[in-house]
Amino acid sequence: MSFIEWLNDRKATQFVITTLGLRRAMNATLRRLPLSFRLPKTGIRYHCPFVDSFMLADEIFRRKVYDPAFDESIRTVCDLGCNVGHFIAALCEHTGRRDLRGLAVDANRDMLREAERLLHDNGIGSISTVFGMVGGPGPAGLAEFYVHPVGIKSSAYNVDEPGHTGKGDWQPTRVPRLDIETLWLGVVGDVPCDLLKVDIEGSEADFLCAENPFLARVERVIVECHRWVIGAEEITARLEAMGFERLGQLDEAPTRETVHFRRRAAG
Repeated sequence: MSFIEWLNDRKATQFVITTLGLRRAMNATLRRLPLSFRLPKTGIRYHCPFVDSFMLADEIFRRKVYDPAFDESIRTVCDLGCNVGHFIAALCEHTGRRDLRGLAVDANRDMLREAERLLHDNGIGSISTVFGMVGGPGPAGLAEFYVHPVGIKSSAYNVDEPGHTGKGDWQPTRVPRLDIETLWLGVVGDVPCDLLKVDIEGSEADFLCAENPFLARVERVIVECHRWVIGAEEITARLEAMGFERLGQLDEAPTRETVHFRRRAAG
């Protein structure tokens, strides 16, 4: 566990931040004066426009949690729960490519705007950003979504992560429910998705199912399993039944596990 993770997990830290309204004040300051960083290989610039962006940056750029799932053969990507775009930046850095094609999806509009800025400013022009929610019950249309004071925890499931309560109230909103297969066909085309990343705060329970036609075109999957909604064992069983093999664990915390899968070779 990094120092940033350790500090974030301390109840005393969260009590002080919430009671004094520091998160809102710090987020406002960072939005006006965001800290900018440059990746060494590609020169891609990324920002930390929210307090909690630093935790993501630590996970992705310092600890390089996702790097074992990256390789230079990746050309198309679908990033569900793209947040401020750090995952796409790390993938471009690893592959040395800015011509990746695909989708970056988030149901938190503030986060998505920051992802759009990262893609635009760095010339990553073939990744289309889409506002909306995937997974969750119900037909196409508007769906209930809950924005959390810690933006990266916003979810269709307004249930606090065990041991992480006391950070503020959920704010209900309604967002478009998305059909990723239809979006992919319209934006990217009838081509495989080399890498699917799923970090959607519990909605992986609804998205990663045999009835989802998009999964048939996916070659590799990274999924963060949120154990208070669905465990990695259940996700693994589902994906193995759909023809994937589990390659290994990329990261683990008491309530979360990030796992990497690849489609089994034919025959």
